Amino acid sequence: MSHIEYSSLRKNINQFRRVFFYRVCGTGMGAASCLLKEQGLEVEGADTLYYPPMSDYLKRMQIPCHKVDQITDEYLKTFDLIVVGNVVPKGGADALRIEKLNVPYCSFPAAMGALVLEDVNVIGIAGTHGKTTTTYFATQ
Repeated sequence: MSHIEYSSLRKNINQFRRVFFYRVCGTGMGAASCLLKEQGLEVEGADTLYYPPMSDYLKRMQIPCHKVDQITDEYLKTFDLIVVGNVVPKGGADALRIEKLNVPYCSFPAAMGALVLEDVNVIGIAGTHGKTTTTYFATQ
């Protein structure tokens, strides 16, 4: 299997119990891994560097984190889905490695849309100033 699109993720959502986040320490990927863990999925991840506050958050959420250069292809093949971070360039060594594994993989936005945000209302807040304040007011 190769790249899996949003519609296939939604259709086969119950098949993905073990999810691996490739480059997990970014703000979005780390938060998404924690959301899936809270939904009851088995979640692990790998990155090149781990630094606070995300490293502390992943540790507190008990998400096993590996170094990218120390994780084997055989281990990655034990997962049902690999979520690939935006930092992995298409056609780069990491992307080619993941493509050759024969494990379903998807982008971070596809995973968020299909596995986390599908059944909720989403409000996007953008702009140069006031995003934090507006977000606070929207949550009250």
